[in-house]
Amino acid sequence: MWLTSIILGILLLGILPIMLGDRIWKEIYREQNDTLSQIIGRYLVGTIVMWAIFQIIAVPLILVKASFSMAVILWEISIFSTLLLQSVWKVKKHRHMYSHICIKTHRSKTEKLLFVLMCAVIICQCVACVIGTQYDEDDARFVVNALEAFDHDSMLLINPATGEYVGTWVGELAKDVPSPWTFYIALIAKILNVHPTIIAHTILPGILVAMAYGCYWLMAERIFKKNFSYCCMFVLIIAVINMHFTNSEQTQAVFLLTRIWQGKAVVAGVMLPFLCYLMMLLYQLKTKKYIYYLVFLTDIACCLLSGMGIFLSAIVIGSLGLYIAIIQKKLDVLLKVALSCIPTILYGIVYIIF
Repeated sequence: MWLTSIILGILLLGILPIMLGDRIWKEIYREQNDTLSQIIGRYLVGTIVMWAIFQIIAVPLILVKASFSMAVILWEISIFSTLLLQSVWKVKKHRHMYSHICIKTHRSKTEKLLFVLMCAVIICQCVACVIGTQYDEDDARFVVNALEAFDHDSMLLINPATGEYVGTWVGELAKDVPSPWTFYIALIAKILNVHPTIIAHTILPGILVAMAYGCYWLMAERIFKKNFSYCCMFVLIIAVINMHFTNSEQTQAVFLLTRIWQGKAVVAGVMLPFLCYLMMLLYQLKTKKYIYYLVFLTDIACCLLSGMGIFLSAIVIGSLGLYIAIIQKKLDVLLKVALSCIPTILYGIVYIIF
């Protein structure tokens, strides 16, 4: 039983995101970069695709009060179809294209030391999130909602405070209608046949923290022109700062290291840095068409995570897009960025109505 869950977990949370992100990453990043960046980029893009697909499927099903099993089945079909389309796209349209991978094996002692220190600090944080016991009052709604889907095959129809079947979303449950992140946790639990609490508190935290630092690594590559030492120092400094900026419950560091399984923490720790990275690509690279597609998908994924993600994603995309449009003196950039924020408008309307 556990061996099956472990194998499925490696496939679902490890290999599948890289496969899903492969084609989009190659279209965006045609310049030469190293193996580490290739893996990080593919994984982040593939995970965002998985989140965006679930968001598109789950919200309409919640509105019509469909079963959770229906969302799981449709998500699995959609993921399989996406992989199939990517393979057809790869064979028929882009046989001549490939992404260069540059493996640099000769590093100086300083580079190796900085890289080891960076990895050690990040691994320590990931392990602490996995083996440490951390509780938060919001779990009384988030984790309980996931447990409802896992045990009762329904979505937002049971009051998490009393366990009473109410048949509709009431009170704070209404906030989760346009942002059903808790049911994505339940989806992973259902596929792996693992309790949702274990998924939320043990399995996802280490992965999400590593994704956050992956975003910072990609940002460092753009800032420091792929200077390996500077990239390592940049991420290492951020990791050390996160370990000491815990004087308040509202800091980004606290959200990242103590409650990362919650959707709003994923927005603050992973998605906003990744959106900033995408806007940096939009400013620096020429293959802009596919970057806009990815910004659009990332906006959808932010909407999945929390109500805060619905609006903050549009603020980041809009403000940075306006800056790029002014600097480059291209109004079409502003128009395309505005179109990328359509998910915020749609899910924002649902958020306001309910």
